[in-house]
Amino acid sequence: MGMYDVLTCQYPLPEGYAEMQNREFQTKSFESLLEHYRITPEGELWVTRAEHEWVEASNSVLGGYARTIRQWEERVGDYHGDVYFYDFREAEIPRDLVTFRARFTRGNLESIMLVPDRK
Repeated sequence: MGMYDVLTCQYPLPEGYAEMQNREFQTKSFESLLEHYRITPEGELWVTRAEHEWVEASNSVLGGYARTIRQWEERVGDYHGDVYFYDFREAEIPRDLVTFRARFTRGNLESIMLVPDRK
């Protein structure tokens, strides 16, 4: 399965997919570092950044853990390209994987469309 990033889409999804709004989707369109991205209702792309510190802990397998000191959001204002994000549509039987494509041009969302199944 590998690593991925999480994306929340507050911008309206295509017709017929409103129940998937604001869900946490997976995406591999970025660096796959387990970061959280968000498409705002206005079509802006934001990423959550964090500063961490190492905390020693003898009961940890690694000898400690990274504790978050602070978090903030930054606008990804220069993104140019497609962002694919996906999740299972739980209301359907069988559970089918739904993939969307968000197209950004110079940091501005142009469109979100449903990606057809490749069967």
